[in-house]
Amino acid sequence: MLIINDLGINHQSCLAFFQNQNNLVDAMNILLQKVNQGPTGSIFAGKMTVKQLISSYKIDVYDPKSNPTGYQRTLDEKRARKFATFLRTELEAGKTPIIPTAILLSYRKNITGTPTASGIDAIFPNGDPLYVVDGQHRTNGYRIAIEEYGLHDLLNYEVPVVIFENADLKDEIRQFLLINNTIKKVKTDLARDLYNRLDRDGSHSLPVEMTDEVKAHNIARFVTENKFSPWKGKLSGPNEKGPEFWNTQMSFANSIKTLINSDSVKRMPADQFAKELVKFWAAVEKLMPKSFIEAKSHLVTKNNGFVALNRVFTRVYSHLKYSKNNPDPSIEDYRKILEEAGEYMETEFWERGNEDGASGFGGGYGGFTNLAEAICDELQNNGVDF
Repeated sequence: MLIINDLGINHQSCLAFFQNQNNLVDAMNILLQKVNQGPTGSIFAGKMTVKQLISSYKIDVYDPKSNPTGYQRTLDEKRARKFATFLRTELEAGKTPIIPTAILLSYRKNITGTPTASGIDAIFPNGDPLYVVDGQHRTNGYRIAIEEYGLHDLLNYEVPVVIFENADLKDEIRQFLLINNTIKKVKTDLARDLYNRLDRDGSHSLPVEMTDEVKAHNIARFVTENKFSPWKGKLSGPNEKGPEFWNTQMSFANSIKTLINSDSVKRMPADQFAKELVKFWAAVEKLMPKSFIEAKSHLVTKNNGFVALNRVFTRVYSHLKYSKNNPDPSIEDYRKILEEAGEYMETEFWERGNEDGASGFGGGYGGFTNLAEAICDELQNNGVDF
């Protein structure tokens, strides 16, 4: 059976189209030239028809529940449809679309076929998928153009491709990161998660500039996974969406990134840092539970709250660790300190639209930082020594 990606488009209708049009591909023959770029791994360049491409591709999309080992972002159907519309516009104007950029594919087996002077006349058996590493929106765009717009002439349109031979999942992730986080300079929460996955098993060294980002990402992930955390299941990870989420792991991680080199927590491992944050936020929840029960009408769970309060956390932990000689404080220890912040730890202060409360400090990191400083000033005025 053909493997046809069904993100955003009905799988059965697409398959039925190919069957009705007698366009099934039993085995693909593609003339490929070998590209020599070092002793490990083989790279081949060539061309294939759109019919061959959309009859054999697969996209390894990351999903925290159904496919946690995947690495691709969820399809942005709007982007794919925009490309399909471009193809239709060009063809209706009597033009041949010019798409010179190659689609990067991965074949997780050895490529076999008849050797040629510069490469191989490769054979890809029916059912063997070619994983799209870069180019999923163009690939889906071709499919939309054919199935929905009826542009059947595109079936024989030739597409430049680059294919990795005998690649494993980690090889594909490395290339995905190279293209999407180095060449294109696109930084995403998924990229951080993938860097962390490769770093964890020792198969990939983190770029220096990513070290703090990945640590912060880990802290945010631990905070949302901890069963005692008020944030349990409330921070969405890569490719996660839904009304149950208050905010994103990426936003929470960004609020931590500038703090992880603070003196009191600088050498603290990510899991320990997260453990202390969980206790701190559990204390916040004890002081104003309504702000969490009615999260949508309060700013504690928005950027205003966690950017400001995560800054307060490092100061409070420093006080407990050094002034109180307590490097492993309890929730109650945090609560007693935060109680000294007065109105800043009252539900009303965090209500949306309360211009005398958190809203009055404005948006953006400047406003959130000023809010954190105001809370810390109040703590100091009430005897908390930082």
